[in-house]
Amino acid sequence: MSEVKTLAQRVREIMAFNIGVDLSLVKEETRPTTDLKADSLELVEPAMALEDEFNIVIDDDEVPDGASLTVGEWIALVERKVEAKHAAR
Repeated sequence: MSEVKTLAQRVREIMAFNIGVDLSLVKEETRPTTDLKADSLELVEPAMALEDEFNIVIDDDEVPDGASLTVGEWIALVERKVEAKHAAR
């Protein structure tokens, strides 16, 4: 039987993989730039991967300073985008 992953788990996995850190370090309160020492350019890959994974578009104006977002805030953003996509159907 395959494991069903929540959206939050998937976001954490994508962030960990694209930043190159162990998943155990990526918690909702984690700030990738300060806690994981990722620079703002290293957040471009996870953002693009999140767009691909969830078939959403994250506009720059929605995350004017995406580098300061916590992983929990990234999760909330993706949840809002996915919900809006489903509501538009």
